[in-house]
Amino acid sequence: MVDGIDSNDKKIKGINKTDALNSVRKSEAISQVSKTSKVGAVTGVSGASRMPTREMSYQERAELLQMVEQEAEKLFSNSKIPEAQRQAIELAVKQTIDAALLEEQELPEKESKKE
Repeated sequence: MVDGIDSNDKKIKGINKTDALNSVRKSEAISQVSKTSKVGAVTGVSGASRMPTREMSYQERAELLQMVEQEAEKLFSNSKIPEAQRQAIELAVKQTIDAALLEEQELPEKESKKE
């Protein structure tokens, strides 16, 4: 028998007493915290600018929304979420995609009106 476990049948035969705790050390206080300095305003963003994208065709949009349905099925297949909530989440994702597509289509129109 080693540590209360019988090596032949792997059953627990007893429980050993826990070691005594001598003392708990008090945590040390933080000695000093320095004040942070004020941050200036952002003047611009550097790096690569966003590349223009082409408009998505109706067929590509339909394929994308079909992929959303397939991924939702994978995600929620073993989930305890009720079907109505699963469909609400799936619809919200589809609406977000549609909103982003509409926003991207409207963007060139707004820029041309400014000129």
